[in-house]
Amino acid sequence: LELYQNDDWDGDGISNYIEVENDENNLNPVIINEDYLPEGDAGAIPANVNTLMAYSQGTHGDGRLFGGLRVANNDKGYFYQHSVDVDDTDNFAIPEVLQRIEAVAKEWERRHPDLEPLKSNMFTNGDRDNLYTDDGRKDSAGNPKLNGVRFGMNDLSLENGGRMCWPTASGGIDCHNSHQNGLDVDVWFVRKDNQEGPVNVANKALYDQALSEELINLFIEVGGAIRIFVASNSEINTTEIIRIQEDHYDHFHATFPNPNPPFGEIEVTATEPQVEVTTGFKVSTIEAGPINDRYGMNLFEGYRVNVSSSAGTIYYQGSAKGSFTNLPVNGNGKVIFQLKRSIAGDATISVSTRNPYNEPQAQANGTHTITFN
Repeated sequence: LELYQNDDWDGDGISNYIEVENDENNLNPVIINEDYLPEGDAGAIPANVNTLMAYSQGTHGDGRLFGGLRVANNDKGYFYQHSVDVDDTDNFAIPEVLQRIEAVAKEWERRHPDLEPLKSNMFTNGDRDNLYTDDGRKDSAGNPKLNGVRFGMNDLSLENGGRMCWPTASGGIDCHNSHQNGLDVDVWFVRKDNQEGPVNVANKALYDQALSEELINLFIEVGGAIRIFVASNSEINTTEIIRIQEDHYDHFHATFPNPNPPFGEIEVTATEPQVEVTTGFKVSTIEAGPINDRYGMNLFEGYRVNVSSSAGTIYYQGSAKGSFTNLPVNGNGKVIFQLKRSIAGDATISVSTRNPYNEPQAQANGTHTITFN
């Protein structure tokens, strides 16, 4: 059985490359030693069913990751290179995202074959850093061969998700606004010299705008990315999905949909309005939730929701507004606030999950009408 050509030897939906990278997690990894090579017909090899429960919770900018896997350092069509943080700490994602990245990489490799293929026995030769058959990346004159090259990636998510920060050259700290729940990846723009490394879009002699735009479109069309961020001087055509964010000068950011978002109706209840002695207003206390995701788990403390009312004023921890766009869920998966009115009539409370990328499956809503007499 040729492991290099068969990308998923054990048939569990996670590629050989990813499994080898995560073999300490007991994921029934593919062959890592010649002694384990099977004998006889490949059809006699039992298929291992991977029972890992990987789980993306919360949002891209306010989330956690459970059971994530590390992206492979080397794979067909792509490679991972750690950035300014500690190696093998920022390269985690849910398996669905890794499969999307690999799908993009396979199509990229098909269109732009790598300068020299990975060794066919890369899983069994005991030398994972020596992956190429020879130094075939240069011609006889020592110049780079002018054909395909793998694309590079760095930041994905931390092993348990949450905010990702790193030290700056000036001694400060910088942080990602997203990358918190295993659904985001930073991908280097493509170079003209076929070298595997980053390039600043301002360096027009090295930055390949056409190939970079082709790669971005593959992340959308093949990978199903729902948001791409690029710098304006990248000269990438913007769309509803491709947006400008100026700090993306040497890479583009890709966000993938959450396969397990919050869903369904949010239960909203309210107390009978009572007169507030100090103001004379009538006050009702509203409780929304618990807000559950598709696994029936409460969203963790800090997840934020939108709250509005058709009449009256919403009060939350000393703030008074007609609507809030970022009320946090408490440790019980609930949001609790008050509605005040000075006149009689009905008021309809609406609660909805925040959904910055307009994913239909990520929308959860709830309403409740209160009568003020």
